[in-house]
Amino acid sequence: MSKNQLLSIILPIHNEEENIEPLYERLAKVCQKNQINYEIIFVNDGSNDQGLQRVLHLQKKDSRVKAIDFSRNFGHQIAISAGMEFAKGAAVLVMDADLQDPPEMIPKFVEKWKQGFDVVYAIRKNRKGSPLKRIMYKLYYRILNKLADLDMPLDSGDFRLFSRRAVDRIIQFGEKRRYLRGLSSLIGFDQIGIEYDRPQRRAGKTKYSYRKLFNLAWEGVTALSIKPLRVATYLGVTVAFIAVAYMIRVFYMRLFTDTYIPGWSSLMTVLLLLGSVQLICIGIIGEYIGRTAEEVRDRPLYIIRKIYEKES
Repeated sequence: MSKNQLLSIILPIHNEEENIEPLYERLAKVCQKNQINYEIIFVNDGSNDQGLQRVLHLQKKDSRVKAIDFSRNFGHQIAISAGMEFAKGAAVLVMDADLQDPPEMIPKFVEKWKQGFDVVYAIRKNRKGSPLKRIMYKLYYRILNKLADLDMPLDSGDFRLFSRRAVDRIIQFGEKRRYLRGLSSLIGFDQIGIEYDRPQRRAGKTKYSYRKLFNLAWEGVTALSIKPLRVATYLGVTVAFIAVAYMIRVFYMRLFTDTYIPGWSSLMTVLLLLGSVQLICIGIIGEYIGRTAEEVRDRPLYIIRKIYEKES
């Protein structure tokens, strides 16, 4: 990158105080070694530890360190969106603050950007962690790719670089419940992936429980596709056919055979089956209605307590 081209590095943080200084040191070392003009934007997403204080301590010796302090926790995807709106760089890099996204990969991202790519995303070739989570991640990306109405890169997270025009297009999307990996694919432009081995987090505990991972996965599906609504319709039609077939069988056995048909067990089975399908369909429809209601309310995407920025 030329000296007048700025790289904005966005780092959402939520209770990551143990990783702040090591992350900064590695980022600064990589950028200075490769003569990259940079700014580091920490987005404090409602942390209740000393993470923000550590960021402000770094800012005293490096004016390129900036911080956005949310009034409460708004979520990882919203924190990234705020960083994008605040970033001034010709290119914007999004990465996690737990050092599972290696800063040493930055030169590779920049090189691809200089070659003309608007989005450069990291592909997790190998990743540490529990076998169950690894299996769930692989299954999720492949299911999402089948359900989504566009092609999604497999095994890629939020670790990616955007050109300025790509960031400007993403900022234009007004939806409240954001899934930035999907928006990244939705904008189009020239995109390319880079493989890397994803290490374990350096310190602290993961903020994504199984429940939060499921919620993020469901956000991705409902944000990018209406196929779940079609699945609800298919379920209803399938159960209707089963019910009609069962009804025909009951009438046949009653009129043409002497076979005794137990009433209570068969009736309860049918009722439970129909009730389950109805609840599933109502839940899927309700999810989309809820998303629509949130858009209609048009509440702010986030609320900032304070922006910490020093003049260079």
